[in-house]
Amino acid sequence: MTGTTPRPTPYGDPSAGRFPARREPAADATEPHVIGVHLYLEDAEGRVLLGLRHPDSAYAGRTWHFLAGHCEREPALGCLVREAREEAGLVIDPSDAEYAHAVHLLDGPAAPPRVQLVFRVRRWRGTPRVREPDKCLAALVAAGEPARSARPVRPGRRRRHPRRPALHGDGLVNALTTDQSQPGGTARERHREPLDVHLILRRETAGRPEVLMSRRAGPVYAAGLWHLPSGHLDGPHEDVVTALVREAREETGVTLDPADVRAAVTVHHRGPGGRSRTGLFLEVRRWRGEPRIAEPELCDAMRWVPLDALPAATVAYCRAGLDAYAAGARLAVHFQRPGDTIAHDPVADRLRLVPAVGADPAASPPEPSVREFAERAVGRIGGWTDVGWARRDSRVWRADGAHGGTWYVKVHQNDRFHVREVRAYRTWATALGAAAPRLVAPDPALRAVVVTAVPGRPLHGAVLSVAEGRAVFRRLGTLTRLIHDSAPARPAPAGTTPETARADRHLTEARAHLAPGDEEFVRELLDRDAVLPPPPWVETHGDLQPRNVLRAEDGTLALIDFERAAPGPAVRDLVRLGDAWAGRPDLHEAYFDGYGRQPTAAEERRLETDSALDAVSGIRFGIAHGDPELVERGRRTLARLRAGATGRTVPQRRPPTSATGPATLRTTRLPDRDRQGKETP
Repeated sequence: MTGTTPRPTPYGDPSAGRFPARREPAADATEPHVIGVHLYLEDAEGRVLLGLRHPDSAYAGRTWHFLAGHCEREPALGCLVREAREEAGLVIDPSDAEYAHAVHLLDGPAAPPRVQLVFRVRRWRGTPRVREPDKCLAALVAAGEPARSARPVRPGRRRRHPRRPALHGDGLVNALTTDQSQPGGTARERHREPLDVHLILRRETAGRPEVLMSRRAGPVYAAGLWHLPSGHLDGPHEDVVTALVREAREETGVTLDPADVRAAVTVHHRGPGGRSRTGLFLEVRRWRGEPRIAEPELCDAMRWVPLDALPAATVAYCRAGLDAYAAGARLAVHFQRPGDTIAHDPVADRLRLVPAVGADPAASPPEPSVREFAERAVGRIGGWTDVGWARRDSRVWRADGAHGGTWYVKVHQNDRFHVREVRAYRTWATALGAAAPRLVAPDPALRAVVVTAVPGRPLHGAVLSVAEGRAVFRRLGTLTRLIHDSAPARPAPAGTTPETARADRHLTEARAHLAPGDEEFVRELLDRDAVLPPPPWVETHGDLQPRNVLRAEDGTLALIDFERAAPGPAVRDLVRLGDAWAGRPDLHEAYFDGYGRQPTAAEERRLETDSALDAVSGIRFGIAHGDPELVERGRRTLARLRAGATGRTVPQRRPPTSATGPATLRTTRLPDRDRQGKETP
């Protein structure tokens, strides 16, 4: 492949022969690097926490600095959590750390080379305070450049603190007092580890990306396994880009222009033997020359492989980097455990992806326990997208597999909903075939499920032609009938008339938001149903409404969200559809044409009562949770039901039971109303 003509760059001349002669180091003679972390702790107002280094500090005394430290044979995220606790008394969840960037530092001949990983954290527990007074005198939070306005401490006056800025509100404090109860920090030897560069030489073939891989051979680590062209930095004179260009020429014979090198992903790795290292995976899509085996004593095969079909016998470290790269991650942790194999083992996959700063908030994953459960069920997840409804109790994520495939992960708000949904998937949902997801795995302790994805978009808000609307509701009627016929109908259990006590509570809570006459109407319906025989019970979806119906591009339908599924009267599944076909008798007709029969008179009466109770419940819930759509739907349903009941006869409310027994049930004629809803004589 031919690239642009190489040009002089700060990284050196990429042409052959211009690099320092390669040394043949002995085993583990690679220049060790200090791996450090910087914590960009940011509050809701965009302010960041800084500490003023003591003037006697060995490095950068009398300057402001982020919380920072060096890894001590631990993952970078582990170092981050430890340093935040040790320096400021804060507790941080590693899943809240967002990766910002990495910096490769070559300070000078006397200083060891370093790699600094910078993270941003915007959630923590605890109040920041100075816990290492021999290293940090005070701390502040500011949005601009606080070091210019802060007063540095004079050398030699160790116990005098700079004047503290004023406190701001109840968020993150701007001034912190020294925690004298904590002993001063002790000097630690800085952990050092090798720094690797890995070449992702990428080409596109028929829309399918491929990367160049080689098989290790001879007296090398991981002989017989596939790996990317890679190597160590030769010494403190060499930066990572120069090292990559050199390794590419020495191993594959291709010439890279440093300007074509792109940062892909950084992997903090620990092998099964317990030794850690940091690998920088760098992407290149342009080069000069044809790749070939340039070191036959170290490599016995080389070929292009699809990025989504990597060889099974791949070094686990390399596989982790490529999987993270394919998932679009910028930072990953891959700490293997004693007993793990050098080769990739999908059963012992230790890759953890760290979200990047500025990532879409919708991509925020669930808590670690739920992520681990999902990945045990379907393999590594490359991306998470929050697809729950805008309600605090809706917790649903789309999980995109690192190697393809899509699933949905749901965490239920209570045990009852979890049991109902799992039962539905294991019983009547199978009767729907491709018109319902499949249950992949449940976890009762987490109240979580993983289910397959089905195509389509919610019917809620869809714009359909008249013909499309009829076809949709006819098919919806057919699917509903499949649910209801999945088990024989049975008599309703005793005491299954509408729950008067709950209805009383909902009416009381919604009263201020009901129209005049709404409460009396609902109570009259409750009195009527108290003396009617209940309809038989069947399996029901329990929340059949347009938002839980998916319509694919080819017009096929699928049903989702079974957490309210439970046996009940068949009309339970018509309650929330009534609003969808209001004013459209053709949709009502199409639905029951697909269902195969019309509701009985007893079912019609029960549907009217259940719809009224659901409307009141929706108004109450919508007011309490700030959901105006639910409130409006409830009010609209009550108005529709009252309009439909005009001129019909329903029972009057029963007066209290007297000493001589209950009063006789009487009936009354509901008043007629004109088009504006006003009562007429």
